[in-house]
Amino acid sequence: MEDKDDINQIISSQIQFDERRRDILSALQRTNMIMAKMYEGAIVVLQYSDIPNRIHLSAHSIRELIEKMPQYSNLPKISKPRTANDLLKSLKVEWDSFYNNNTNWDSGIEWFDGIKNQAIKLLRKFSDTFNSNEDALLTKKDRIRIQLRVLNEHNSLDPIPKKMEDEWIDVIKECDDYFTNVCHHKPTSADRFIVNLTNLELVLHAVLVSDRTHENRLKMLDIIRSVDNEAN
Repeated sequence: MEDKDDINQIISSQIQFDERRRDILSALQRTNMIMAKMYEGAIVVLQYSDIPNRIHLSAHSIRELIEKMPQYSNLPKISKPRTANDLLKSLKVEWDSFYNNNTNWDSGIEWFDGIKNQAIKLLRKFSDTFNSNEDALLTKKDRIRIQLRVLNEHNSLDPIPKKMEDEWIDVIKECDDYFTNVCHHKPTSADRFIVNLTNLELVLHAVLVSDRTHENRLKMLDIIRSVDNEAN
């Protein structure tokens, strides 16, 4: 594992604004200037050798770009899910109300109409709570899938084939997890940084820039796989 100075130097020497990056930047500029500046900043900061923590600054911008893309793309906002703790507190209020009025609810005796009515009311409250907080039950991949589909709908008439979509989601999730770790100063290598940045850019290019035919999308997946294979 290289030390931090070596990693910064290696990455700085290899990251340039090539044609693909210029195309991505142009597409982001047409979508939203805040996103464009996040992306441009993530690349440009890597080229400043006098900034000692430039890979962490770059990683922060990339993570923000992934997280904020739906917001700044004028896409339907996916509400931030309530925490499990919030949901439990909400349900416990209802449960306590039911239990305090029916302390013998599980005693084995036949329920009378009053308990039945209150139990039905409680179960309806549980159902309403679960239905109105579906976002809290979404996995990270579920949320990325929603964002990717909506973003694709704004840039292409063709839906992303399921297998390809699954692979792109895996790429975005892996990149998001990786750059979050780098933000928190977890150890990394120049190769892994470049591979994750390149893979994310290939997906962005495929969604925002490329001729989005099935054949070209398959070519993009082949490139991503080859990049991963070279790094391993």
